[in-house]
Amino acid sequence: MLYILSNRLRQKRAILLSFLALFCVLTAQAQNRIYVSPQGGGDGTSWTSTTTLETALKNANAGDEIWLKGFQQITDAATQLYVAPENGWTVPSGVKIFGGFEGTETSITQRKTLGKAYQMNFRSVLSGDIN
Repeated sequence: MLYILSNRLRQKRAILLSFLALFCVLTAQAQNRIYVSPQGGGDGTSWTSTTTLETALKNANAGDEIWLKGFQQITDAATQLYVAPENGWTVPSGVKIFGGFEGTETSITQRKTLGKAYQMNFRSVLSGDIN
């Protein structure tokens, strides 16, 4: 009798571990990184094919990360600022947005700072001036 119970527990444990492994794989595959610059024009799959912030937000799902290209000096607001559309931006639940990228990074830890984690060398400026 004990042997039968022991086998059933092993079977249940194996099934549970299989479901857990499958869940982890599906969760890992669901996460995307979307690369964004103010000009956009691409599909957002790399720094050489950036998309706009509006398109990234429209296509993003929970678990996705949006990486915003920044600039050392803002000299041209038309091409270096992320200007909100007339209705503003809506960030989907579970989507993370990170700024301060030069446009060559492959890891979030590669962003250059000016000595403090919150002082990015490359600034990603989101403007709410929609007039």
